[in-house]
Amino acid sequence: MASKPRAVVPLRRPESTSARHDFERDMLDPVLIRAALLDLAAELAERQCGRGQIAHALTLSVRLAGGSRVERTRKLPTPSGHTEGLRSPRVKDCPR
Repeated sequence: MASKPRAVVPLRRPESTSARHDFERDMLDPVLIRAALLDLAAELAERQCGRGQIAHALTLSVRLAGGSRVERTRKLPTPSGHTEGLRSPRVKDCPR
């Protein structure tokens, strides 16, 4: 059975994005883990600003050494594309 052709949408921006940090060994230091997570939030915010996009929610997924995964989603109080908007409840506009 032939599938229906999909419409081509030029310059359509992705609806989601992700970033990843791999530690070289098991990590138990909460300061280093938090620093890695904040760096990832900053990377995502910079990517979104460059695309002229904003986020309505942020999902954090952490894969543990044993293969299990922990995932949490937080809806932002106001859509944001700024680093501080993704790192904390405070929301600011994209820097120009």
